[in-house]
Amino acid sequence: MSLINKENRPVVDHLLASGEKYKEMKDDLSKKLNSLTIDSIELEAEERALLKKKDYNDRKRREAEGRNKENLRKSEDSIKSVIEMIMEQKKKQEELEKENVRLLKAN
Repeated sequence: MSLINKENRPVVDHLLASGEKYKEMKDDLSKKLNSLTIDSIELEAEERALLKKKDYNDRKRREAEGRNKENLRKSEDSIKSVIEMIMEQKKKQEELEKENVRLLKAN
């Protein structure tokens, strides 16, 4: 007696069709999983690139702030130096004026 006869033929057909449908669903899920994995890898790479760019920008900003502070300090030092020179010139001018007054009184 054979396993496939008129009575169980529909059952066998159904099992074969179900197996094919299962294989198709499994293949579809595998494709979707691969696609999601690739998307995830791309997102991770983009995130790393953004973090590197942020770190680079932060470092450049800190360097610029450091240069700005150094330039400000140099400017302040230059201003102090100019003020000191002006004060010295003012003292010399006052001394010369006193000397002129003394010479005028002596004549």
